[in-house]
Amino acid sequence: MNTEWMYASFRRRAGVDSEAFDFYIDDAARYILAYTRRTPEQWLEAFEPVAVRMAVMDYNRAGAEGLQSRSEGGITTGFGGAEDYPASIICGLNGYRLIKGGGAE
Repeated sequence: MNTEWMYASFRRRAGVDSEAFDFYIDDAARYILAYTRRTPEQWLEAFEPVAVRMAVMDYNRAGAEGLQSRSEGGITTGFGGAEDYPASIICGLNGYRLIKGGGAE
């Protein structure tokens, strides 16, 4: 994982320090690995921009836990849970999912 590039990108997008970066990137990376059914050793460089995007989204949602939407000055912002990422992210990860191991059920 190229954490140097990811940190620089996250900091530019969200304007936060390395401690927040570590938390949000780690959370996004765990989600990506679980979703794609991969181990940390199977991390792909293609996941890095996705992890940054997810981390920034999660950072921006912080403090809005439990809210579905908020309106201020005529602007309404909708919030989803951590697993409610845009279809563009999920569809992009779908191509990297490993097939679940078979077996007798």
